[in-house]
Amino acid sequence: MRAMEKLASLRMRGPSPLTQRDRIIFVLLTLALFVIVFRPVLVYMSQWRGDQYWMTGDREGGIRSYKKALLLDPGNLRIHEDLGYVYQQTGKLDESIRHYEEALKIEPNKAENHFYLGMSIFKKGEIERAIPHFKSAIDLDPELRLAYFSLAKSYEKAKKPEKSIAVYRLMQKRFPGMKGLDERIRRLEESTRQNVDG
Repeated sequence: MRAMEKLASLRMRGPSPLTQRDRIIFVLLTLALFVIVFRPVLVYMSQWRGDQYWMTGDREGGIRSYKKALLLDPGNLRIHEDLGYVYQQTGKLDESIRHYEEALKIEPNKAENHFYLGMSIFKKGEIERAIPHFKSAIDLDPELRLAYFSLAKSYEKAKKPEKSIAVYRLMQKRFPGMKGLDERIRRLEESTRQNVDG
């Protein structure tokens, strides 16, 4: 019975003492709390969805999901890396470069991001601009074989066979038993001799 009396007394007091402004503030604070608590979950779900799209071959679906995650968390390193890689694989090199540059602003000492940025620049045909990124990748991770190989290929494309040979020789010392290096060096030395003789 007491509960009924309390309910009746509340009804008799009239309208809520909350003003329209108070209600708006309450709603905004509730939304802010929701975003703070659930944003990481939403980011994770969008990333996961992007990964799923990517693995099933739906590149555009992956890009859409990663972009949604990026809207929620613009400073997320992994999202920039994922978008950089997806854009590189789909041939959207300017977008790939932009996202790898953002990733390097967040984590400047990550060798893989220097390498992939260099690859996107290389694929765009800006060989000289790619070289410093391959060098940085090697400096940061001396075991990253693909960075050495890409640096050597960049020197070849830039018509600097001596530098390319030097990188291949360094690879021979660093990674003994790696196949194909002797043949590459021989081919480059032969080509250099022919250019000097011709």
